[in-house]
Amino acid sequence: MSFRWVWDRAREYSLIYSRVSTVFNLIAAFASMIWAWVQTSFGFTTVFITGLVMLVVILLLGLYVFQSAKKYKSEWTID
Repeated sequence: MSFRWVWDRAREYSLIYSRVSTVFNLIAAFASMIWAWVQTSFGFTTVFITGLVMLVVILLLGLYVFQSAKKYKSEWTID
């Protein structure tokens, strides 16, 4: 990869950033509508329990990633 290749891509930074941020903002907009619908349909307790379940799932996924990172590190690095 040359400096020229990197520099040519840097000129497109604003276009790339705008597309990526648009996607994330649309996801956030729809997620907030879904959370509002869940709260109005099922109540706060359901939203709270769902949030706790999501936190536990994220914690378990994070622990799995850290555990499997050791295996991948040994496969991809030379000591």
